[in-house]
Amino acid sequence: MRRKVKKKKIKSLVKGPLFKKKKPLQYYSPSYRMNKDIKVEIEKRYNILTAIIVLAVILLLGSLFVVQVVRNDYYKSQIKTLTLKTIDGPSAPRGRIYDRNGKLLVDNKANKIIYYKKPSGIKFKDEVNIAYKLSDMIDLDVKVTDNDLRTYWVRSNEKEAKKLITDKEWKRYEERKITNDEIDRLKLERVPEEQLNAYSDVDRKAIYIYTLMNTGYSYAEKTIKGTDVSDEEYALVAENLSELRGVNTKLDWERVYPYGDTFRSLLGNVSTSKSGIPKELKDEYLKKGYSLNDRVGISYLEYQYEDVL
Repeated sequence: MRRKVKKKKIKSLVKGPLFKKKKPLQYYSPSYRMNKDIKVEIEKRYNILTAIIVLAVILLLGSLFVVQVVRNDYYKSQIKTLTLKTIDGPSAPRGRIYDRNGKLLVDNKANKIIYYKKPSGIKFKDEVNIAYKLSDMIDLDVKVTDNDLRTYWVRSNEKEAKKLITDKEWKRYEERKITNDEIDRLKLERVPEEQLNAYSDVDRKAIYIYTLMNTGYSYAEKTIKGTDVSDEEYALVAENLSELRGVNTKLDWERVYPYGDTFRSLLGNVSTSKSGIPKELKDEYLKKGYSLNDRVGISYLEYQYEDVL
């Protein structure tokens, strides 16, 4: 009988752990890793920046919605408050007069006025600058005279004007043989014509305004333009009062008669803002609380119904 012999399995050395296939090693250079890190960092920052921009746009749109829709009425009222300017007039307009059939006999017409009141301590150069600024803002019928031009030249060229007086005349002035008024007259007479002809239309307009600013009593109100003042002129001057020292605006009124001179003798008259309360009626009106420059009825129906009008 044959014996069965168990065959021992002999592991092949070829298949052993020493001969296992290994994955090829991957080698990364330092520069490659650095570039990869930079790309990741850029992507992060880009995403953050995008989120910030989106958030800012959302906030902006939300703010616009609140301003234009939710609080639209509030901001409109704020704009009106900031842009409206209250203008005080010297006196309130008088009441209208109607006949028994309701027909208007006497009405009021608003009169816009631009005037100047000399501030204390203001200098000649300041007034000249104001005159030039005003000349750009308002239209005027320039009626500057030869004497106005000469007076302005003397004021603006004091050293040259003094040279127009001879030494003999100065000596006579020191000896009080001629007066200061005579010296001033000689200066005006001797102003060179070429100097006067050198003034342009712009200069002449400014000189005319300067003359209006210095006519009459020094610190009284001088009307620069009191008729046909347009809304644009009135608003432009009113908006720039901070640059026009001494200049101001006001609203006055004047009576209008739709039927002309008909019934004028019966309707009566009203005093002007310059004349104010008549001297003979001063005590009567002051007791009623009027001011001296208030406009009041001085004759017939205007006077009789003063308390009503």
